Amino acid sequence: MSAPPLDWGRLLVAQLEYYWDTHLWPRLNGLTDDEYFWEPVPGCWSVRAGADGRFRPDGVTTRKSPAPVTTIAWRMMHIAVGCFVIRTATFFPGPCRPGRCRHVRPPARAR
Repeated sequence: MSAPPLDWGRLLVAQLEYYWDTHLWPRLNGLTDDEYFWEPVPGCWSVRAGADGRFRPDGVTTRKSPAPVTTIAWRMMHIAVGCFVIRTATFFPGPCRPGRCRHVRPPARAR
């Protein structure tokens, strides 16, 4: 007898909801924009609005040693790209809309 097929969509949504409800939202709830973008020292990496109004993270193409201090905004972007975008490319391969995948490396099995 075989196990029923997994509903990957439902499983993924359940995991995202759990981590949002349990770990992220309780820590971010009530945070102001000033706190979110606060730079405790000069030279912090953050997420900034460009001339076109789109927000972009500092240091995407730069490697510094030691790594600079980062804002909460930068760290949240780092989690989003590092955890969600790369995992999406790994588990849901396929073409990406132009301009949307510049931070994503192909999964190791595809290189």
